[in-house]
Amino acid sequence: MAVTIFTIVLFAIPYLANNINQSANYEGETFNSENITEIESVVLSVPGMNGASCPLTVRKSLESVKGVQKVKALYEKRLAIVDYNPGAATVKALLKATSNAGYPSTIVKNQK
Repeated sequence: MAVTIFTIVLFAIPYLANNINQSANYEGETFNSENITEIESVVLSVPGMNGASCPLTVRKSLESVKGVQKVKALYEKRLAIVDYNPGAATVKALLKATSNAGYPSTIVKNQK
């Protein structure tokens, strides 16, 4: 029985290795580091967050903006920290999203 398992594994390894190698090769596509946009962060002041559920609403409104990667809404400080792809999202769109949700915001700090 051990010989049978060994034989199966021996023949399966080249097959699996070939499939893994083929899945890593994309036809006609080449890796271009210029297509990768670095994530930027912006800190927004959201003074209208006066209740415990407000940060959830602010976070969801910001997450709905295409290109937003991560949002942290801080109720105690009345701030929202947003990590976004500047190739897909703009700070203007983030400000509009919070305003549309009923929480106008302003830029505190924009980091690259």
